[in-house]
Amino acid sequence: MSSPQPDGQSPLDPDRVASIGLLLSKLGTAVDRRLAAALEVVQLRPKHLGALSVLGGHGAVSQQALGERLGVDASAVVAIVDDLEREGLARRERDPRDRRRHAIQVTPAGERVLARGYDAAGEVDDTMLADLTAHEREQLLTLLLRVAGTDPGLDRLIRAGAIATPAR
Repeated sequence: MSSPQPDGQSPLDPDRVASIGLLLSKLGTAVDRRLAAALEVVQLRPKHLGALSVLGGHGAVSQQALGERLGVDASAVVAIVDDLEREGLARRERDPRDRRRHAIQVTPAGERVLARGYDAAGEVDDTMLADLTAHEREQLLTLLLRVAGTDPGLDRLIRAGAIATPAR
């Protein structure tokens, strides 16, 4: 039998969950909302954090490669890069090897904002996972990565660094 929660409520009953996928969807929505609010403080949106994460880990990247790594189409990449460039967080330059292509590179200001974005995301993790031990967090991450690996799109995003974290 489970012990009561710190707020005096009974723990949630796993038998009341009809679908793990539905629960993950609802959790995803809750995390999205919290992450967006936390990133707003550092003047980022989740899509910008993802782009900076890719750029921060790979140096100069073509717009096409950035779109592939983020899993978004060309017009979305242009809008994201426009936003980052306008804020001075990335710069777009003609690729000297192929003048038809643009290479995108994170700026020093972008690196600083990326670090603050990681901190904000970490605070959301800490809040959402406060009741888990360090070992339980590691187990959860391992299990979530296994599940994510069954979806080619998610697997590709993870491998491309779109949800990368600073070196642990």
